[in-house]
Amino acid sequence: YTTLFRSEYNRKTNKCTVLEGDYSEKTVMTVDYIINHVHPDDKERFSRLMENVQRGLVPKDPLVFRFNIAVRNQWRYIQIYLTNIRDSHGGIVRTIGTHMDIKIGRASCRE
Repeated sequence: YTTLFRSEYNRKTNKCTVLEGDYSEKTVMTVDYIINHVHPDDKERFSRLMENVQRGLVPKDPLVFRFNIAVRNQWRYIQIYLTNIRDSHGGIVRTIGTHMDIKIGRASCRE
């Protein structure tokens, strides 16, 4: 798999900031903006994920969604790993996401 970008989700502002990687369209995105780029068949599941993340719940296993990468104007299968970063009292400080393009990864594995 090839990492497209890493992001940080801010629960207070409900926005994601691109920390690093290959995503040049925007560096700060609202959750609504992101949901608008999710494939229609995946929107409900992705919305539930973001509701859980807002409550501080992240899945243990990576999830796969189809996103329209507007820079490339094509649907891509993106695998998302989410991790909560906690302070010394156990409170969530931030949520970090790693977004990997599965199609690129599969092509790389075949070469």
